[in-house]
Amino acid sequence: MVEDFQTEQKDNENKDYAEDFEDLEDKLAPKASTETSLPEKTEELEPEFEEDDNVNPFVKKFQYFFDKYYKTKLEKLIQDYPTKKSLYTDFNTIEQYDPDLADQLIDNPEYVLEAMQLATQKYKSSLLEETKEFEPIIRVGNLPKDKQILIKNISSRHIGKFVCVEGIVKQFTTVLPKIKKAHWICKKCGSELDLHQEGLDFKKPKMCPECKHREFILDEKNSEFQDYQKLELQDLLEELKGGEQASTIHVYVSNDLVNTFTAGERLIATGILKLRTPQDLKQTVFGQYILCSSLESSKQEYETIEITKEDEERIKEFSKNPEIYDLLIDSVAPHIFGHNEVKEAIIMQLFGGIRKHLIDKSRIRGNIHVLIVGDPGTGKSKLLLAVAQIAPKSIYVAGKTASGAGLTATAVKDEFGEGGWTLKAGALVLANGGFAMIDEFDKMDTEDRSAMHEALEQESYHKDFEIMLSDGTKEKIGNLVDNLIEKNKTKIILGKDCELLKVNNLKVITTDFKNTFPIKVNRVSRHIAPNKFVEITYSNGRKITVTPSHPVFVFESNEFIEKPADSLKEGLFCPCINNGKLKKQNIINSNIGLVSIKKIQIIPNKDSKWVYDVTVEPTKTFITGGLVLHNTVSIAKAGIVTSFKTETTVLAAANPKYGRFDAYKTIPEQIEIPPTLMSRFDLFFVLQDIVDEKRDNETVSSILKTHKSGELLQKGNVERLTERETTTLEKISSTPALPSEFIQKYISYGRTRVFPVLTEAASKAIQKFFINLRQKSQGGRVTVTYRQLEALVRLSEASARVRLSETVGEEDAKRAIRLYKRSMEQVGLDPETGTIDIDIITTGQSHSQANRMMRVVEIIGNIMKEQNGQCAKIDTIVQEAEKEGMDKGKVKELVEKLLKVGDIYEPRSSCYMTTSK
Repeated sequence: MVEDFQTEQKDNENKDYAEDFEDLEDKLAPKASTETSLPEKTEELEPEFEEDDNVNPFVKKFQYFFDKYYKTKLEKLIQDYPTKKSLYTDFNTIEQYDPDLADQLIDNPEYVLEAMQLATQKYKSSLLEETKEFEPIIRVGNLPKDKQILIKNISSRHIGKFVCVEGIVKQFTTVLPKIKKAHWICKKCGSELDLHQEGLDFKKPKMCPECKHREFILDEKNSEFQDYQKLELQDLLEELKGGEQASTIHVYVSNDLVNTFTAGERLIATGILKLRTPQDLKQTVFGQYILCSSLESSKQEYETIEITKEDEERIKEFSKNPEIYDLLIDSVAPHIFGHNEVKEAIIMQLFGGIRKHLIDKSRIRGNIHVLIVGDPGTGKSKLLLAVAQIAPKSIYVAGKTASGAGLTATAVKDEFGEGGWTLKAGALVLANGGFAMIDEFDKMDTEDRSAMHEALEQESYHKDFEIMLSDGTKEKIGNLVDNLIEKNKTKIILGKDCELLKVNNLKVITTDFKNTFPIKVNRVSRHIAPNKFVEITYSNGRKITVTPSHPVFVFESNEFIEKPADSLKEGLFCPCINNGKLKKQNIINSNIGLVSIKKIQIIPNKDSKWVYDVTVEPTKTFITGGLVLHNTVSIAKAGIVTSFKTETTVLAAANPKYGRFDAYKTIPEQIEIPPTLMSRFDLFFVLQDIVDEKRDNETVSSILKTHKSGELLQKGNVERLTERETTTLEKISSTPALPSEFIQKYISYGRTRVFPVLTEAASKAIQKFFINLRQKSQGGRVTVTYRQLEALVRLSEASARVRLSETVGEEDAKRAIRLYKRSMEQVGLDPETGTIDIDIITTGQSHSQANRMMRVVEIIGNIMKEQNGQCAKIDTIVQEAEKEGMDKGKVKELVEKLLKVGDIYEPRSSCYMTTSK
């Protein structure tokens, strides 16, 4: 074998940026021409380390450094090598040992990192003597805050320096194989040549040293590869001013750093800033990237907002102000007249409730989601934009411009992915721990709404759920997944409150709603369990127990759609394997039948730490007990498996689908938002453009003052205002009661340091209101559910946080109740009965309307019986319904709804039959 040979050299100016991508672990020896005049500390090191004039002068220093500070870790690494290759060192420890050496690491990182690596190889250990090869990767992290720089502040003076940046993972590639050592075979004489690859620019031998032939074959089997991945970090949202565009930087990671992050995660990346040569060599502008040495998880939410002692004193003093709520409300969009209740709800949302991690590992969200619906021109968009300016961490998107990718994630093949897939984080992911202002929420398409479900909820099966495998055997899903994870601990992918494992030897039966067939399971997963489950009993006697948001297939509008488990109703039809009893043409394929939901029950989580699921792609279905069930759609696109951090608070705005609101219809009927998604919000507010002379005068006056103050401010930028103009400006300016910077710090302080506990008085007030409202339920109508009880608790906690109170008092509970009642009066009021009906939000229709729909189904069924099973014509249906006092127009509307939800079907024009006999 010949290892030394002449390679084709390129001119330095023509090297691709990839030429500079030298993995830190490859820097084992200095270049022959290297001579250094770098200063060396005069302190004498222990004499047991011999001096070698031909090596890096810092090696001796680091030999002593590792022996003094990292002896135990080095011994452990030698034992675990090559399963584990990285030695993580703390920059602060280096600085403590030798400040000059730390400075040299910042200014000459490649040279110092090379010395550190050589020092580990010279480390004297009996274990090392038994090891044939020991080439550890040295990783340096934990740089102090004063050494960090903002991504937007990276400049040419940082080129070649050791830099540290903090940002959000905006996008990343799949793990790609990068060749480390290419093994070549001469086509003519068969000589074998090894060529180390020092970058992404693939190097080939110029000539065979034996026969001078120029053609070679790459022997991939005997070549060495390493894992490589590229990610893009974006500036933290809280670092952006106003509408400032976020800056980004590419970061290159390799080996054990790949797949250690998720989209939307806050990371601190430390490494060497490198130049990227432009593809067009005529250009003089270079790109830049960080060759990563270490990745560290960063602080979450609002902890990064700096609060000085003076700020803290001012914050505590302000919390005692008796007018604190009014002052905060007046600081939210002061240029928008009125809407004080909406602004008060937004203040509660900004502070949020307490996110709870219970003893059994289940969790309860603290985020308060608010939906504003209103007529055009009522200031919804301006309100969202104004809140985005004062929220400590926020992002604003419009529903019609943000696809599901714009909200959660998308997988694409582009230049960034270098031929592979790239996963890009969306608004909900980037705003993790903060706020997403989503305008025109009603304009999102079905895929986007599905993404919203996934971002806000958790979906899985109870541990005792029995899953049937392709060979007919059944096993409890909890035991199955736990055993697989236990046997493959080193292959687990850790996500946010979940663990995933790729599998290739597990099969289930699936269906594409045309045929049934065996299919491989892509992966299994387990997720932290919620505090309650939904138990569904079907008409065939089967039962399943799932998390409240788990998707369940139901039959509506002649097709199968997905609905969250906690939004289901008894009587809905679900798919099953056809047993021959139910075959209906024009509905579904004859291989699939229908069963109805017989009973739905909410049961508490008593002993479950985890919930479980399997992922089946592309069908997303598996069959157990004759039922066609849905697997959890984890965010896994183009083979990139990850768990997004989406603990994002949502403030959304929507428009009525017919232009303006109709006072005689429920709000959910008039907006293009499905009940399953609408029910995820805690508060709803309606902004109607109602003609009222007094209010109109006040609104017009406010708008004109805003315009006039803007005109005077603009004039003041050009010339000096007169004394009269200055006085006028002071009178009419819509100046916030509090500066936005102080509001951000106040909210940050409340969210990170105040965790109020419910008092007995607050608990009694909430309980009394809830029970009294529940008792008003009658005849199947439900006024409130336990989901709304949790919303009341969150609002009460937020109210206490506003005052920086350690306890939730009765006044906080009363404020929460008042906001909730106002919200339900606007959205949950049945216009026909004048009573609150939670079904309007959870199902999209009131109980009285549901009863009429059931009656219309009965009428159609009776007509079918009288006609020996023939379909019922619309005129006959209307005639029979009118005898019971129903309006003709309402009857036709109900028939359309019944057709849409799948309770009836239309075998021929204007003639209907029920889907069950």
